[in-house]
Amino acid sequence: MSKLLTPEAIAQFRRDGFFFPVRAMPASAARHYRDLLEAQERSDGGPLQSNRRHKVHLLFRWANELVRNPTILDAVEDLIGPNILCWSTNFFIKEAKDPAFVSWHQDATYWGLEPDEIVTAWLAFRLFVQHGEMVTRMEDVRVGEQNVVGLHGRCLFETF
Repeated sequence: MSKLLTPEAIAQFRRDGFFFPVRAMPASAARHYRDLLEAQERSDGGPLQSNRRHKVHLLFRWANELVRNPTILDAVEDLIGPNILCWSTNFFIKEAKDPAFVSWHQDATYWGLEPDEIVTAWLAFRLFVQHGEMVTRMEDVRVGEQNVVGLHGRCLFETF
């Protein structure tokens, strides 16, 4: 019996490799975590550098709180069972007007975990709407597009 996701959501994840949205927290909590991230960036004198964007749950207490979020853990458990390991946490920060993007890829290819029953939970600290368009949904992203923050693999999305 699932803790959070419906049988239809689990079936979509197994069929398509992703499911969204899952509301992990209220918008006010997401804003709180974004404020903590921005405070860290101010303390560092600028955006987090690459060596501080990876395994952030080991660097910052507030990021460790995020990987222990009960709603996220319940959704992940519904997909892979109760034996959950947080392998990594990363920030893919897309600043305004920055043309950078994350190319499509399969995380499991690089991690070498067996079995490769992997779930990636993506959290948005803010939902961006510009000129009436929302952030591009995963199934609408096409390989080869430029300046796309996209991903490939087995993913849960959270938007606020």
